[in-house]
Amino acid sequence: SKSRRREDHIVKTKTYEVSDVMCDLLSMAAKSLRMGGRLVYLIPSLRDFDASIDLPRHPCLRLEWCCNQPLQLQLGRRMIVMTKVKKWDEGKKEIWRKEAWPQGKESARKVEGLREQLKVEAEKKRRKEREEGVMEGNKTSKKKRREIWGVKRNQVEIKTFEDDKEEGG
Repeated sequence: SKSRRREDHIVKTKTYEVSDVMCDLLSMAAKSLRMGGRLVYLIPSLRDFDASIDLPRHPCLRLEWCCNQPLQLQLGRRMIVMTKVKKWDEGKKEIWRKEAWPQGKESARKVEGLREQLKVEAEKKRRKEREEGVMEGNKTSKKKRREIWGVKRNQVEIKTFEDDKEEGG
C-alpha cells in the first residue's frame, strides 16, 4: 500500500546546539575524508573572533586557513579550511569530542550565543557613536561608522596557521 501524508501531522523538532553541530561536522570529516582531504566551511563571527581559541578542533584535522570577510561593522563570516592529517580512531571519538573546543564551554558559547552577542555589540556601537558625536538625527554615515570602527570596505583578512603545520607534520 502507498503511504499517505497526514495533513494534520506536526513534525517534531529537537534542539541541536551549534557546538554539537560543529563537533559532529569535524567528526564526520575526520572519519570520512581520505588522508590529505579538505573540509571547507563558513561560520559567522564577530570582529573579536580568534580562530586559535574560538574554533573547534579535531586531532585528525589541521587548521590551514581562516579567511575573514567583514559583512557589517561587527559581523563577518569566516571560511575555514582544514586538512585531514591523521587516521580516524573510533575508540577515541568521545575523548576527541570533549576536547574539541580549545577553551571548553567558553569557546562553544561564543559560537552559540552569536545572536545575543550581536545585540550587545549593536548597543555598544550606538553608545560609542553617541559619545563620538557622529549621530546626525538617527542616522550616521556609513563612511563615518567605518572610520570609528576601523573597518575597511571589501577587505578579506586571510590567516595561515604555520605553527600548526610545523607541529602536525
